[in-house]
Amino acid sequence: MQKIVDQLKPLIPYRTIPVLLYHQIDNPSKEKDPNSLSITSKVFDGQLKVISDKLFKCICLQETETIKKDTARQAARVLFLTFDDGYLGVYQNAFPLLLKYKFTATIFLATSYVGKTSQWGKTSIPIITWAQIREMKKHGFSFQSHSCTHPDLTKIEDKQVLTELHDSKKKIEDEVGATVDYFAYPFGRYSQRIMDSVKDAGYLAAYADSKTNQGRFCRERINILVKDKDYIFKLKTSYWASWVRRIIK
Repeated sequence: MQKIVDQLKPLIPYRTIPVLLYHQIDNPSKEKDPNSLSITSKVFDGQLKVISDKLFKCICLQETETIKKDTARQAARVLFLTFDDGYLGVYQNAFPLLLKYKFTATIFLATSYVGKTSQWGKTSIPIITWAQIREMKKHGFSFQSHSCTHPDLTKIEDKQVLTELHDSKKKIEDEVGATVDYFAYPFGRYSQRIMDSVKDAGYLAAYADSKTNQGRFCRERINILVKDKDYIFKLKTSYWASWVRRIIK
């Protein structure tokens, strides 16, 4: 009987606050964006307008823990915008548009590459600088950890995992002057060992980039893709998005 209940549970409608995941906001060639993770500034502007028209407030992840205790905020329509990697396009293209709509966001940084270029993908892409990060922080933006060197944490030894978790956390806190409480798994890859390590490193929660039901150290995010049609984006910003993802294969 319990097995049947577990199988049916995902079919029961439920609401969650959307956590949207972006990577680049730019207009690169196919060669520089082989995984089609980049959203153009024009499309991003249109998506922010959709969010604004729906009367959503975009807030930082630090408010996740307090929102449950704040009935006034809980009653409001909110969602979270997150960016992985800290590409320069987030500062050059996304930042002005987010200010235009009076939104904030959370950016997960691979700290060893800040001010340099990415080295974990098929192409090298410029990364935001610490000066630009501090400028965005003054406008309410949050910066959290995406490790130091963006490795697949599931493929490295415990000692190196702890270094990636601790050193990136400390580096951001030292440079930005704010507590780092959240972690995003590089490549979205994790295991129970890695989730336990994130908890032991002092983080409050961690985020994947896919469907997940594994609790505070593997929270779900909804990836925004270049191929998303307008109606798909509107669905992804719905409080029912997580449920719909599970009933539509």
